[in-house]
Amino acid sequence: MDGKERKTTKKSETGKWSASWFFNWVINSRFAIAMLVILLISLIILVLSKMRWIFSPLTIVLNTVALPVIIAGVFYYILNPLVDWAEKNIISNVL
Repeated sequence: MDGKERKTTKKSETGKWSASWFFNWVINSRFAIAMLVILLISLIILVLSKMRWIFSPLTIVLNTVALPVIIAGVFYYILNPLVDWAEKNIISNVL
């Protein structure tokens, strides 16, 4: 057999890796990539949960600021049609 016909895990003359069982079953598998992403996200959550003392001031600030911003956004979307109607019908007659 010629060296070009055999599949090997070494680099070919063009510099590309030839297909091996590891590449086909692990690296090229969507399931393996999805499991790796889930593992990495789990590790990040674990590390951040162990450093809770760093993020406690941040959560206090976000809780203080986030509630008024969310309430203002809700009021804006609820009252916007009423304000548009008032500008079109009532305020235009007053001016």
